[in-house]
Amino acid sequence: MNKLTIILSSLLVGTILFAACDNEKVTPPNVDCLTLENTYTGEVSAILQASCVNCHATGSSAAPFPLETYAQHKIYLDNGLFSDEVLEAGGRMAAWGNMTEDEIEIVRCWFDAGYPEN
Repeated sequence: MNKLTIILSSLLVGTILFAACDNEKVTPPNVDCLTLENTYTGEVSAILQASCVNCHATGSSAAPFPLETYAQHKIYLDNGLFSDEVLEAGGRMAAWGNMTEDEIEIVRCWFDAGYPEN
């Protein structure tokens, strides 16, 4: 092997090892699904209104469809897009909506309970 290959390989391995040594601890959410009012009109609507409607409002050019009501959310709950974009690890809509881990967990509890409206 030539020197350049050895140096580049060493840098790559060093970078991978350094990135793997993250001392930050992830705190699990402080949410107990059994203590929630697990309905859209209960706990969930305020979270989704604060997180989604900034972009997903009627007539907004920031997002292709409104998410202002339960019926509008239900379309994406039923087809799986909501789960993919909000609840899955790295869901980009949860991040863009600045949802906390606890808020995501509250919404996940509601989703897992069949996402009741009332």
